[in-house]
Amino acid sequence: MVPISGIIIAKNEADRIVSCIKSLQPICAEIFVIDSFSTDDTVKVSEEAGAKVIQHRFEGFGAQKQFAVSQATNDWVLVIDADEVLSSDLQSEIQEKFKNEPSVNGFYLPRTFVFLGKQMRGGGEEKKKYLRLFNKQKGNFNNKPVHEDVEIEGEADWLNGALLHYSYRDLHHYFEKFNQYTSLAAKELAKQGKRKSGLYLYFRFGISFWQYYLIKGFVKDGFPGFVWSICSAFYPIVKYAKARAIIEKK
Repeated sequence: MVPISGIIIAKNEADRIVSCIKSLQPICAEIFVIDSFSTDDTVKVSEEAGAKVIQHRFEGFGAQKQFAVSQATNDWVLVIDADEVLSSDLQSEIQEKFKNEPSVNGFYLPRTFVFLGKQMRGGGEEKKKYLRLFNKQKGNFNNKPVHEDVEIEGEADWLNGALLHYSYRDLHHYFEKFNQYTSLAAKELAKQGKRKSGLYLYFRFGISFWQYYLIKGFVKDGFPGFVWSICSAFYPIVKYAKARAIIEKK
């Protein structure tokens, strides 16, 4: 195979990072874990699983992944999160594609979101694809502190095997991440001077809920879909409320 460097950014992921590392091993010549000074056994279990661990202070997701890519010794890098696992179908597909040097500069991976134990179908979750496998000589992640993207030169192809996304251990963990992400997004909005009125936020919640639940189809995911619709509608309200508080404080 054309050599690929597997990259994972992590903090306090000892309970699930091993599954992530093992899913990379069949296709990666080396695996790096960029750890943000975990206080659990993330470093220990990662090294025992065969990954090389590098400590780096977290300065936003975009910057952290840029640093991670810079550590790879191979041109091709596959960057996934500690809560993601490559399915066997995706592993086989990548192995086939990398028997020879690919003619494109990147590949989009289809990510299937798992929430409250269910693989979600609403919102086309099983069809969403993310550029995670790319030639670092042709591109890298942008600087966004959250919801970062890969930007590359030239063409990218699409893969079909599933990248399973176990984003949240439970609802408690969901709201921990919810608070982290809305705070990061709010800082960026405040920096740009963007704010929304209280009236806008008041009406936004109800409209967003029905968009997620009925129009995007999370109703077909049962109770997990109902909960996800509520949480998704609440996210922009909190994000803009936090941004407004930052602006008013200044």
